[in-house]
Amino acid sequence: MTAAVRRFREAPAGWVPLPHPSWRIQGWLKRNRWFAKTVLPAVRAAVATTL
Repeated sequence: MTAAVRRFREAPAGWVPLPHPSWRIQGWLKRNRWFAKTVLPAVRAAVATTL
């Protein structure tokens, strides 16, 4: 999962691989702090553009 999320820019247009939004993902988020700094801003920008 980590490798797929890290390569989110290589995903087909309109697709963004994301971890499951579960409370159990907290450990993964702590080990992969780049996710909040890199992926989330890109997702937020894409959603804002779409809306």
